[in-house]
Amino acid sequence: MLFGDAPALPPELGWPPDDDVRFNTMGFDEALTATSMVQIAADVVIPVPSLPSLTALKLFPWRDRRDRTTKDALDFAHLLCVYGEAGNKEKLYGPAFDLLEKAGYDIQLAGARLLGAEVRTTMLPETTTALIDLFSDPALIDRITLQMAPHFRSSDDKIQAAERLLSQFTTGLSGA
Repeated sequence: MLFGDAPALPPELGWPPDDDVRFNTMGFDEALTATSMVQIAADVVIPVPSLPSLTALKLFPWRDRRDRTTKDALDFAHLLCVYGEAGNKEKLYGPAFDLLEKAGYDIQLAGARLLGAEVRTTMLPETTTALIDLFSDPALIDRITLQMAPHFRSSDDKIQAAERLLSQFTTGLSGA
């Protein structure tokens, strides 16, 4: 069966054998439609999600397991840091130049804002709304900022670095 022909996933899956570990599937259907097929061996081709899809797929698990691990927050911080350089300079110096201007010509900040905007356009409206709701809770913003901070090893103020990128991302996500 081709991926495009697959039925929609239920909102949550459970891991066998007892289905006691639950897994949120919000964003998976959209991510599946925004994949690139990558050949990793002569006879093996796998679907790889776009970076905006991967970002959404990191945020929902973070929300669900933020008390048990910081991995998703650190992965999210990494995506925010590299998105401007991840094949997006042409956009930022072209059709999305206004984002670069608004970010004071800081490619990393502009990339974070572009990532938020591209998550918004990649995901279904209800998925985008769920992400916007996540970032409208001050306690969750504080939590993810603290969990992202260790990623910014070379920054004098790790919290401020995380806050700046998160602010740009949420601005792009909301369409402001």
